[in-house]
Amino acid sequence: MAVSGNGGAKLSAFARLYDKIILSHPRLVVPAYIAAIIFFGHHLKYFRLDASSDSIVLENDADLKYYEATRETFGSDDYILLAFTLEEGVLSEDTLRVLESLSRELQRLPTVESVNSIITVPLFLSPKVSLVEMGTKSKTLLMPECDRALAFQELTQSPLYRNNLISSDGNTTAVVITFKPDPEYNDLSKERYTLRRKQAFDSLTREETARLKTVTRRYNEKHSDLSAQRRADVKEIRAILARYRSRGYDFVESGLPMIVADMVSYIEKDILVFGIAVLVFLTMVLAILFRELRWVLLPLMTCAATVIFMMGYLGLTGWETTVVSGNMSSLLLIVNMQNAIYLTMRCREIHARHPELDMKSIVFQAVREISVPCFYTSATMVAGFATLIVSGIRPVIDFGILMGTGVSVAYFVNFTFFPAAILLFPKGVPPPARLATLEKSPVAFLAAFTQRRRVLIAAISITLLVVSVRGMTRLSVENRFIDFFRKTTPISRGLTVIDKRLGGTTSLEVVLDGKQKDYWLEPQNLSVLHKIHKYVEGLPNIGKVLSLDTLIEILTRVNDGRPPNKFILNLARASLSENVQQAILLPYVTKDFSQARIFVRIRESSPTLRRDEMLAQLQRYLRTDLHLSEDQARVTGLFVLFNNLLKSLFDSQIKTLYLVFAVIYAMLVALFRSPRLAVLAILPAALPVLFILGTMGWARISLDMMTIMIASVTMGIAVDNMIQYTFRYRQEFDVTKDYRTAMYRTHNSIGLAILYSNFTIITGFAILTLSNFIPTIYFGLFTSLAMAAGFFGSLTLLPMLISTLKPFTARSR
Repeated sequence: MAVSGNGGAKLSAFARLYDKIILSHPRLVVPAYIAAIIFFGHHLKYFRLDASSDSIVLENDADLKYYEATRETFGSDDYILLAFTLEEGVLSEDTLRVLESLSRELQRLPTVESVNSIITVPLFLSPKVSLVEMGTKSKTLLMPECDRALAFQELTQSPLYRNNLISSDGNTTAVVITFKPDPEYNDLSKERYTLRRKQAFDSLTREETARLKTVTRRYNEKHSDLSAQRRADVKEIRAILARYRSRGYDFVESGLPMIVADMVSYIEKDILVFGIAVLVFLTMVLAILFRELRWVLLPLMTCAATVIFMMGYLGLTGWETTVVSGNMSSLLLIVNMQNAIYLTMRCREIHARHPELDMKSIVFQAVREISVPCFYTSATMVAGFATLIVSGIRPVIDFGILMGTGVSVAYFVNFTFFPAAILLFPKGVPPPARLATLEKSPVAFLAAFTQRRRVLIAAISITLLVVSVRGMTRLSVENRFIDFFRKTTPISRGLTVIDKRLGGTTSLEVVLDGKQKDYWLEPQNLSVLHKIHKYVEGLPNIGKVLSLDTLIEILTRVNDGRPPNKFILNLARASLSENVQQAILLPYVTKDFSQARIFVRIRESSPTLRRDEMLAQLQRYLRTDLHLSEDQARVTGLFVLFNNLLKSLFDSQIKTLYLVFAVIYAMLVALFRSPRLAVLAILPAALPVLFILGTMGWARISLDMMTIMIASVTMGIAVDNMIQYTFRYRQEFDVTKDYRTAMYRTHNSIGLAILYSNFTIITGFAILTLSNFIPTIYFGLFTSLAMAAGFFGSLTLLPMLISTLKPFTARSR
């Protein structure tokens, strides 16, 4: 729709075609859109969300694939941890009956592989058994021959169970629910990774390319089914827990399945609540501003149609949205209202100026005048979102693609559906005369302020620039996962209790590869493992540490304080039953003793947690002090994957910031055909971005998956104001040949539209602060602040620069 020219200019071939297809057949265009809305609306029910760990890690992260391989070796981390605290202690008869009953109910769930707690784990000192009896005569807590007093002492002092399944004071205990693995899903994941890595670093044959498409499709289907199953499992588990809570047992919950289920629930609630809130708010604003049904209904229908098309397409194709792109519907409603308001304002202005024109002529002229700047504003917005693709972070990439596509679709809908639909309404009475005379606008005072206070505006802008750049140097990416959620949410409560009383939450692992059978039975090799175990225990913010060294400590206690030699270790391995091996041996060493694992839980809620520093310190110890290569000792776990994501955020912020500036500047040069004018237009748009990033730096608010997008999103939207204002300023200067008069006329025309559109955007983004997801709150808050700064920049700093530097040359109309 990028048609150009003024009212008296000769029509271009494209303008004539547009008139012939769209404006001459509104009774065909509108029903066609209604049919499309019904079609895509039908597929909204297939819209799905994905908040799994796969959706918040880096694309093609080698650490991710290694981590997945260790799951097959040492067992799945697909588990839920329940914890509850009682003043009377966890070994009371009532508590044990509750644990037994709860475990029995949970074990009946078809997808549950095991339910472990203090009543299921083997006890070797309650009473004490010999080394050869460990596999056959170990006790469990509910056995009649188990000594409860000794059991309590063993559980609260055992290096395996203390601060793991039971707190050191014996008042808090945990139930661990492990789900059955899905071999088909794991095989598809491995094959997909192998083919994608080959595609990235080499080339695929035609057969391999076809196979990659098939595997990817099957993987996505399986992943979707598995995610839905886990959410159903969580729902069943919570239904069981509700019955116990009604009896006074207050369980807290943690584990990836619980966190994923809650995040999906929050996002679904955000989509519904924010969508309705934004829609109601926009309706109120349009009603107050325009006071006519058609100017309220049509902008809303235009924006809503875009949202239905995009979300329906996602449902149709099975494209799952993530925690980042989940609020796409609300954001599209907010940002796409701009073009609808600009077109509405221009139609009303032309109607006021030329009341003798019929409605078709009014709409046609409005489209011709506003479509070019709207095309470039939409294009710059798309460019801003598109720069997110270079982030390498899957949810951020998806957000960039979906929002860029949504803005493009919105532009098309705005200049096809809206103009056609308005022709179905009667022309109505002309709007107020001030729209024709371009006088007495609510923003006219900013033009007067700009005229009188140029030095002040320049001084404030320079000060903000210096302070903002200084603040940006203080930006960091250190995040605690617990800080992503309000303290009242189940996720936050669960993480806090388990962190403080049961040895931490986020997993960190050191996998040691001896490359040969029985390597970890040799005393000199066990000595190395012992050193690493003790070193890790001494690091800050470390919770529970478990490894083969833990088993050796247990064997030493059973063996009357004598450390086991190789013979005794072999004896223990041979005598332990399968159940006992699964509980205390195989999570930490392979059956042939060629690989060992040190499993660590990090206290995620600690305010002094510094992931990268901790990992760097551990790596230095392994590589420098112990001279172990990465093949011999590799650090992995969710802790590492999340740290990789955080480190990439800063690099991504720098890359996207530079890229968005470069791309938008190039587009402004193409629009204005003047590098100098492009610089003047981009400066007021860049300053709010730098201001917000600087504010985050000074406030010590870290970058996360949502806030990393503020720069690109804000730049793309803020430059909209600058393009619309500069474009109209140049038009008014061509008429008046006077910068001062042109500035006032521009404020009273497009300035009013900028006020209306920015008010809707600022308040719309502010609605996001009602979320339970803290990154969404920050995203909404800082984007609103940036847009407010951008609004004032477009109506003060930009006109000050134009009127001072005088970049225009008089042109014939």
